[in-house]
Amino acid sequence: MKDETKNPENIEETGDMRTDWDLRAKKNAEKYIACGWHDDPKKFNWSGLETTQYLLGDIWEAVEHGKVLEIGCGTGRILKFLSYLFDEAHGVDVSEEMIRKGREEMRGLDNVKLHVIDGQTFAGLDDECFDVILEFAVFQHIPKKKYVKSLLREAYRVLKPSGLMKFQVQAVIRSTDELGTWHGARWPLSEYVREVREIGFHIVKTHFDLLNFWLVVSKKPGIKLHRTKRKIPILKYWKWKFDAFRFRT
Repeated sequence: MKDETKNPENIEETGDMRTDWDLRAKKNAEKYIACGWHDDPKKFNWSGLETTQYLLGDIWEAVEHGKVLEIGCGTGRILKFLSYLFDEAHGVDVSEEMIRKGREEMRGLDNVKLHVIDGQTFAGLDDECFDVILEFAVFQHIPKKKYVKSLLREAYRVLKPSGLMKFQVQAVIRSTDELGTWHGARWPLSEYVREVREIGFHIVKTHFDLLNFWLVVSKKPGIKLHRTKRKIPILKYWKWKFDAFRFRT
């Protein structure tokens, strides 16, 4: 997993999430989505495949594969792979420009649905309609805690009773707020755990990975996870078929 703490292009921030991320998308979307993998289209696509495997590895056998929601989908680096694994793959993003590029990138994938959101709600998405909700390297760029808390509440609203949400947060000791739209608000893991429990989630699993904490949460207690040692079939296929990868390189 790559981690980039510095603003890659040193773009001056306005403090408005949509304005700043639209500007980043126009300047160099791939660099802001996956800095370190952006300079080669094939590497960029490959990073999306690896991240998808990582996100789903320990929850794949515990969930239904009907509808998935990715929070902060950008141009679809991960979502395009999710579309092969679920009946419907939905992505939300605050940036209209990211969504525009994503629709262009994933045209022809009829089961992909992209939505522009206000950064605090999932307006337009029905209650209890998703089997899986995923977030990777998005909450760390949200400037205010209250926005993240609102998105967690919205995730609870749209997640099915039998579903799971998996999300990543940076490992920090102190809580900080309003650091901008790149560094974002920072919370220690204990604060996230307290927040999701107050919302009504049950903690299924937490684990630490280099610079990040991962949380898996559910609406109902008692869900057991068993990390699969084998590759998720369709992703294993793409591993050896990558040279014939259908997405533009």
